[in-house]
Amino acid sequence: MLEIKKPLLPDNYIIKKSPEIEKMKWLNGRKEIEFNYDSLGYRNNKNFEECISHKNFAIAFGCSHTFGYAIDEHDRYSSIVAQQTSIPVYNAGVNGVANNFIVENTMELIKKDIIPTFVIVQWTSPYRYTFYTDTQMLKVIPEMKEYSKFYELLSQKTDYTAWYKHNFLHCYNLIQYLWQSKGVKVINVKGSGAINDLEVVADMIYWETIDLAPDLSHSGPLSNRKLANKIIQYV
Repeated sequence: MLEIKKPLLPDNYIIKKSPEIEKMKWLNGRKEIEFNYDSLGYRNNKNFEECISHKNFAIAFGCSHTFGYAIDEHDRYSSIVAQQTSIPVYNAGVNGVANNFIVENTMELIKKDIIPTFVIVQWTSPYRYTFYTDTQMLKVIPEMKEYSKFYELLSQKTDYTAWYKHNFLHCYNLIQYLWQSKGVKVINVKGSGAINDLEVVADMIYWETIDLAPDLSHSGPLSNRKLANKIIQYV
């Protein structure tokens, strides 16, 4: 796996505080949600090496929805799948990450001959792009209106939309080929808010929103559990 070195966001990325975000502190009557990061910088109680030491193991890729933003670790779909199948699932979700980062991680794992039984790929917004610098592992170009003029460019019907659609399809096809060529089952998930305004491929599981996390932007525990039940049918 690629090691995560924070900060993840560009220097000019402004995070606005809001009362809704403050509600996260009071989930289930507690003051805060505990985030445990492993030695690689991902949110997991167990290290990657411990996970892949099992004969069968899986990896979940994605953005903040897979990371489990504003919910407990045991309420994430990856944790529920692991509990119900007895197959360890390493959660490689990263807040704000883009689809090209998932491709980078896939290539890194295959290069090291780390082959899981199956992978879960929660596809993120196509209007993001992860890039790397000499001093940081990654930065993320934000796609939100309040952080950039990107949507203004898209609304002008320029070639930007076509480029990002092409980039998404490239990432999607590359992921399928790389993992399937190694005999790994790929379970594709269309995350909440992901792949907006683009045609999606037919084999994606739709992540239905039943409840929201306290930040009112991410999937809640019930939504994660329903997704986990769908994923288990493909395992």
